[in-house]
Amino acid sequence: PTHLILQAGVGSMAAACISYFAERAHVLDVPTPITIIVEPRNAACMHASALRRDGLAATVEGDLETMIAGLACGVPSDLAWPVIKKHATGGFCWITDELAFNGMRRLHAAGVESGECGGAAVGLLERLMVADCPLAAEVRRRTGLSATSRVMVINTEGATEPANHALQCSSAHVPPAKGDFGYAPPLVEAHLPIHSEAQLEVVCEAKVGKGREDEAATWVVVPHTPAVSPLLIGLLVLSTDYGMEAEIRQLLKPALVPSSFGELPQAVCSVARLPAAETIEPSTLAAISKDIVQVATSIFPYETKAKQQVDVLIFGCTSASLAIGEARVEQLLRQAKPTSQIVQVSSSVRTALGALGATRLAVLTPYVAAVNATVDTFLASVPGVRVVARGSFGCPGDHETNRVTPADIARAAVSLARRGKVYGGCDCIFISCTGLMAASVVQSLEAQLGIPVLTSNTATAWSVARALGVSCADECGRLASLAP
Repeated sequence: PTHLILQAGVGSMAAACISYFAERAHVLDVPTPITIIVEPRNAACMHASALRRDGLAATVEGDLETMIAGLACGVPSDLAWPVIKKHATGGFCWITDELAFNGMRRLHAAGVESGECGGAAVGLLERLMVADCPLAAEVRRRTGLSATSRVMVINTEGATEPANHALQCSSAHVPPAKGDFGYAPPLVEAHLPIHSEAQLEVVCEAKVGKGREDEAATWVVVPHTPAVSPLLIGLLVLSTDYGMEAEIRQLLKPALVPSSFGELPQAVCSVARLPAAETIEPSTLAAISKDIVQVATSIFPYETKAKQQVDVLIFGCTSASLAIGEARVEQLLRQAKPTSQIVQVSSSVRTALGALGATRLAVLTPYVAAVNATVDTFLASVPGVRVVARGSFGCPGDHETNRVTPADIARAAVSLARRGKVYGGCDCIFISCTGLMAASVVQSLEAQLGIPVLTSNTATAWSVARALGVSCADECGRLASLAP
């Protein structure tokens, strides 16, 4: 295809497709298709992110009401957005529900059953080809979209709402109207003009060799030298926790990213999500235990068949370990992965506090009082440690915790350190909860306060690094110099 039009909610499907075609274009030495992202108007987080022009992701707040329900997310994926912003060279569009319905009708007429998400790309394509629309003409100019373009769309769903599907497919086509779609330019420019189909055929023919079509159709065995298998890390994290996966990957980046081109990384990380309630309190945290075995088993499930073993299995929730009990969590994890090294956040924190020589602790959490009580009990059990200052953001659940900014965390940590001076001073700050994304401010806080700063995620990454004999990133702060 010369163009891709990909619908996006959080962007996972779009990023996967973009990655495939970018790699394919690199291997074949052909142009990468120009990619346009399409979203529903009321949930257009990619479009809003592009309008920022600074590369940062934007969240769409408020009413996300749309019939294109599968795309009504409003928050870009932390993993997908970096791919999309780099490779969505055609820009970002939002559309009204009516254009998605038009796409459904077009597909229905062609014998394809499609829901609103599947119809979105076709509806946008039809709208962009309207001749007397200045905005559509500008998009066509920017993207090289024309009557000779070969546009690929992906129908991601069937008639998920049968009644609405029947209604829309029997309704009249909605004519184009002002304000039925919007556009934000790409954050990177496409390489235009696009090669013609004839040029692509010449490129492919040159690679195969003219007149050697019979050889090109034959599969050959390509020799390779098997490399040492990467270490396998399994991470169990709550379904509501946005922070831990991103921070663990960043904090273990020295192991998870190849040291040089053409090599495998030292380790790979697979993540599985534990169902979690909207509110975080001891009873809802304890209830997580019923799903641990099943979810842990899903990580690298074919390890025995492939003669591989999960080297480290992480249980990624500080407060859940405390509510369920560390011993019980380990017992459940070993039912799923009997020979894996088990890393829990709470035990990692205990070990890290000892390694840092912490004795007078200032503690910052996002929790409500009942969960803070379990943290108090846990810290009281750590030998030689006394809590001299406590602070909490009072978040009832992860939805609120995920929205606490690193800047807010840094300000609160500095305030706690000052309060700790009243009680003889503190020699370490502990920021509890894997959902608090504090790793980016650890080093600056340590420099400002002159004491170690420990977070749930830095302690966990440090423990994993020690278990595997690899390095963790400098963002772990003073801990980084102690690992492995």
